Parts: sequence; C-alpha cells; structure tokens
Amino acid sequence: VVGMVQDRIREATKKTNEASEHRVKNWVPKVDNTGFVQTVVFFSSMVTIGVLFWRLYPGEGKTWFQAVYMSIITLSTVGFGAFTATTEGGKIFAAYWMLFGVASLASLIGGFVDWMSAQKQLQSFYLCDHREEFTQVLNSCSSDQKKLTKMEFLEFAVKLNKPEAQSDIDEIKQRFESLKKKEISPEKILRTAVIIAEEGPTF
Repeated sequence: VVGMVQDRIREATKKTNEASEHRVKNWVPKVDNTGFVQTVVFFSSMVTIGVLFWRLYPGEGKTWFQAVYMSIITLSTVGFGAFTATTEGGKIFAAYWMLFGVASLASLIGGFVDWMSAQKQLQSFYLCDHREEFTQVLNSCSSDQKKLTKMEFLEFAVKLNKPEAQSDIDEIKQRFESLKKKEISPEKILRTAVIIAEEGPTF
C-alpha cells in the first residue's frame, strides 16, 4: 500500500513538473496530417479492392490495366462506360463498392482541402512579426515594463493565446473598480461579502 501511494505521489509530481515546463503559447503551429493520410488510405483501399475484384473474380476477366482504369474512373464518378460489370456477382459488388468508394473520394477531397488550409495558415504564420505582437502584449500587462505580478502574468497568458479576450478583461477590470468603490479599505481587495451580494445568483 505504501509503495502504491509513493508511486502515485511520484506520478503526480512528474505531471506537475511537466506542466510547469510548458510554454504559455506554442508559437509554431502544428500541422496535423493524420486526417489527410487516413482519407488517402481509405480511398486507396477502395481502389485496391476494386482492382483485385475486377481482375480476379471469375467471369469478369479484366486485365490489370482494365481493372485499375475501371476502378479509378468509377470511383472518381466519371464513368465513361468503357468497362462495366458483366456478372451478377460483379453487379452486386459494384452497387455497394461504388457507395463506399464515392464516400471515400468525398473524404479525400475534404481532407485535402483541410490540409491545404493548414499549410496556408502555416505559411502566413512565418510572414507575421510575432516579436512585435509579443512585446505589445507584454508591455500592456506590465505596470512598469520590467516585471509581472502573478495576476499580470495570468492576464498576459490569456491575451497571448486569445487576443479577442481583451474586451472581456477590460470589462472585468471595470467591474472590479466598480465593486471596489463599495469597500472602505484602500487596499486593492474585495470582501467575499461584497462579491456574494453583487455577483451571486439572484433567483
């Protein structure tokens, strides 16, 4: 039991240390190719299944070239009609194969569009001056442009990752100053009683 407790403490400590080493913002965006690769594999699998079937199924008798040509033309929805299923089994297979095959083509196109969009975002990232953006955010959060308090660092982290949160932060500061007027103490603190009375549920 003691050993289990020690292992859990070590694991929790390890996770805490790993979290503390992470940057507030990952500056270089990551392009995830997993989705696009999966769609390529899916479409390629459907083409391969079609090629094997049209080449090997008894009665179809198509050459390897004809099987490849028919599979690609059919799944790309072009369908010139140069080659068609000649057996009952081939017709049944083609009915279901084309449904899944066309779906795989749609997935491939969607995955390619998403991948290209991610690539464009990555290219535009390197065209921006992120040092200037970083400096502006840092200076806006520091009271003397030399150091940050814990609350200033929290504000800095939020602004850095979500620039659109600036208006929300300003509103929160204004609300704090408004509530501060209800306090007698000159310190920049709010009593929980004031927060409960002003911000608590009113139903």
